[in-house]
Amino acid sequence: MDEQTLESPANLQRNAPDKEQQLLRTMLNYMPIPAMLIEPGSGEVRFANAAADEAAGGRMPHGAPCGRDPAWGTITTAAGEPISAKDFPAERLARGERLRHFELQWRLPSGTHHLLLSGGKLPPMGADRGMVVLMFEDISRMKSVEAELRNANQRKDEFLAMLAHELRNPLMPVRNALAILGRADSREVAERARAMMDRHIKRMTRLIDDLLDFSRITRGKIRLQKEHVELKRAVDTAIETTRPMMAANRQQLTVSLPPQPICLNADLTRVEQILTNLLTNAARYTATGGHIWLTVRPDGDNAAVAVRDDGIGIPSDKLEGIFELFSQVEDGDGRALSGLGIGLTLVQRLAEMHGGSVTARSEGPGRGSEFIVRLPRLPRAEKAAPASSHKARCRVLVVDDNEDITESLGMMLELMGCEVRLASEGFGALDIAVQFQPHLIFLDVGLPEMDGYEVARRLRARLGHASTVLVALTGWSQEHHKRRAREVGFDHHFVKPVDPAAIEGLLAELKPAGVD
Repeated sequence: MDEQTLESPANLQRNAPDKEQQLLRTMLNYMPIPAMLIEPGSGEVRFANAAADEAAGGRMPHGAPCGRDPAWGTITTAAGEPISAKDFPAERLARGERLRHFELQWRLPSGTHHLLLSGGKLPPMGADRGMVVLMFEDISRMKSVEAELRNANQRKDEFLAMLAHELRNPLMPVRNALAILGRADSREVAERARAMMDRHIKRMTRLIDDLLDFSRITRGKIRLQKEHVELKRAVDTAIETTRPMMAANRQQLTVSLPPQPICLNADLTRVEQILTNLLTNAARYTATGGHIWLTVRPDGDNAAVAVRDDGIGIPSDKLEGIFELFSQVEDGDGRALSGLGIGLTLVQRLAEMHGGSVTARSEGPGRGSEFIVRLPRLPRAEKAAPASSHKARCRVLVVDDNEDITESLGMMLELMGCEVRLASEGFGALDIAVQFQPHLIFLDVGLPEMDGYEVARRLRARLGHASTVLVALTGWSQEHHKRRAREVGFDHHFVKPVDPAAIEGLLAELKPAGVD
């Protein structure tokens, strides 16, 4: 840096720097850390290196008392509080104090900078009585990241607390229902308890599935299984799934469908998930006795599904971030309602994966909200093939080392009209399979001694035909687990807890040879 631009000619003539001063200034000028030399009496900046000028957005206010002139902007403590004249860093350094990583804020027209200051008073050199050297580091970016991390950590803590709350809530009625079943003296009471357990287990399953789905989507692990599907099928499933929640809230649902069917090239399960999440969200944020509207219509090359409610609405400042992870709208009393705050995030990600979009609208608190999903539709609707109603009497083998799982699944299969055998480990399962010749085998992959993958390989070798359907039962749902299951001969991959409707659907599709 040219020193002619740093000091007036009069000052240069009056205080010609000696060799030590020149060496010091040269060293400071080459430092990447902003540094200044300050006259202790007047507070005048005698020298500022290039890094200091750059930090100040062009030039330091040379000649102006450091921090005591408006040209310096506003300097405050790290918390943003004013600093008295006697406590200003330059004054403290002039008195002989040494500063190490002293934090403050420097507010300039270009913005607020967070600085860490270090410095001290130099011994006399030549004509100078000993100037103050002040170095600082701009930590604004670090403070911003720190604030983001602190906010993320707070949101994580809030999420974990909400997760614990959401998982404990359904556990209570499930436990109560178990106690009721043990004492029930009538079929009606037992049926009510069973329905209660089923409802809350489904709720817990949805929570866990949402968590896992979000993790898979963010890691790019979800692959859509697209097919030509009629949109009404997804609408019907979503309505059926959320109807108990709306009924409990005495909410009215109005559905409007176009006269002509709308077909998509989409993953039916994921479209159902999109619509179920939107209807669940509407029911959660709509008061008891409220109204929800679901409207399906063609929209150019897209199919548009709108879910509208007359619930608590969304403040304008929340609309932009409504699809962010863990985002929740508070009720009129400032309380966040139930849910994990990931449902709408999943809706957005899944819609985008299909080449579609989702938008949110609201006129403000207390005036309801509307979410519109747009998904690409096929040029013309094609009716999907009707599902088979055939439910053959099948021979089914259930293999799991958890006795409660085998017993409960076996009971359910018998009620569905199947002939059932049970096994708790792999070697016994192989022997039973050779004698029983099952049409369908539910096989836990986490068996002791010989795992389910090895059992599946040996079953395929022993049974010697492909008519036996192998279903993997597992708590693992990542794509590489599904791939491994396919490689060893499994036909299906069911994640625990298995929805009874999925089992019924599988039985409906099975037509074992030789079975009427």
